[in-house]
Amino acid sequence: MLSFRVGPFLVKDNDSLWRGDTLVALSPLQLRLFCFLCRHPQQVMEKSRIVSAVWGHADVSDVSLARAVHGLRVRLAQAGRPSEMIRNIYGRGYILTQPVQVVEPEPAAQPSPAASEPLPVLVATAGPSGAGG
Repeated sequence: MLSFRVGPFLVKDNDSLWRGDTLVALSPLQLRLFCFLCRHPQQVMEKSRIVSAVWGHADVSDVSLARAVHGLRVRLAQAGRPSEMIRNIYGRGYILTQPVQVVEPEPAAQPSPAASEPLPVLVATAGPSGAGG
């Protein structure tokens, strides 16, 4: 899965939005909307294309789309980012005004060579028989 860095935010695997170590609470719809805009940064996205990609069907009113964008803007502003990050292009759609950086997934941690070497086995031996002290 892809992760995106947008300003101070990190979208992890299209699954969650973070600002530093703080999870930004988004509804699933808001997260899908933000991820869609992140995949098309600094491009005007037509309303119909947003609706199709985010809702999965075309039976969504302009008011519903506007409410979803407004809710997303409110959450971003609460997390410390001005709402101008997403602008309305009157009569056309919306644009994410910030550049987006794709973040490559971190490789799985590799064990250190010392950790992969077997530990020595200690064998306890009985003392001399009949010795008692």
